[in-house]
Amino acid sequence: MFEHRENTEVKMPIQAKELCDDLTLRANVHIWHVNLKADQKAGCAAESLRVLSAQERIRADGFPREEPRTNYVRTRGALRLLLAMYLQQHPAHVKIETAEFGKPVLASSADAWLCFNATHSATQALVAFGCERRIGVDIEQVRRDLDHFALMQKYFAVEEQAELAQLPSPDRLRAFFDCWTRKEAYLKATGTGLLTPLDSFVVTTRPGASNALISVEGDALAAAGWTLRGVPVASGYSAAVAAEGKIFGVRCLDYAAAWLMESAGRTPMGMN
Repeated sequence: MFEHRENTEVKMPIQAKELCDDLTLRANVHIWHVNLKADQKAGCAAESLRVLSAQERIRADGFPREEPRTNYVRTRGALRLLLAMYLQQHPAHVKIETAEFGKPVLASSADAWLCFNATHSATQALVAFGCERRIGVDIEQVRRDLDHFALMQKYFAVEEQAELAQLPSPDRLRAFFDCWTRKEAYLKATGTGLLTPLDSFVVTTRPGASNALISVEGDALAAAGWTLRGVPVASGYSAAVAAEGKIFGVRCLDYAAAWLMESAGRTPMGMN
């Protein structure tokens, strides 16, 4: 059962047990989509703020602009509510700490089976979960106001540059961001971040690849120990998820629907 502070009631989706079983028993990965501009009832800043830790509130207060602050609060609030659902705890009681290279992890060894990662860009956020496997997720808004060619030459492996160069010109912008998010998702999963050179491993931008990770430091066998895939997201965005081992299924879920549809007795969108 959930513990509550100050008699604060936090509703959980009616599918909570089924989702937990799906994650733990079927070796699946869950990816929750959070629309940061959605109906305010789905996760307004005030509602999200009340489940944050004291440290998270301090960080939120440090944002000089309202929009980045609100997006941070909503993303962290959604993360805490989802963690609470899987762990069957009150969200304010979930203890999150920072690993050696800055990756957020659960502090309690009893909760260590649940691995997670969160990301947001502009108005969209993703939260990914796996059971006893390292996991990383990244989303980026497709932007034209960057020197994509210079970034590609500086950070991408030569194989990636060659693959992008072979694409028709109109397809290269999207392919660049597909490549970038796949590389970021893998780095976030390993937990080393940008301490690992971006050109030390190779990904493909081919759509529908069962594993977009081609090699790690020239070793295809090392890449086979991971699964890296693109994630379907809103138009104008690119996203990817990376997980240790084989992914048997990626289940995409709608965060707002999971909470809002409960009272109507309907199956939330994305619960399939």
